[in-house]
Amino acid sequence: VNARVDDVGKIYSSLYETDAVHLLNKYGVDYIFLSSLELSDFRIKELSYVGDKKCFELVYDKDVRIYKSLCELVER
Repeated sequence: VNARVDDVGKIYSSLYETDAVHLLNKYGVDYIFLSSLELSDFRIKELSYVGDKKCFELVYDKDVRIYKSLCELVER
């Protein structure tokens, strides 16, 4: 359980798209929910890696933001 909680924190605070995508794939996550609570809890202003429109699509932007994860990492 602690590892999963740590991974959620990494998804929200990661500076690197590859790290976030790896964890999103690991848990089968398709959407990232971002509200003022996550911004405050993880001391962020935005997810640093969502600027890549090929990997993340903003699907909702009102009181909260919801991003759809579009990429998958393939390990060789």
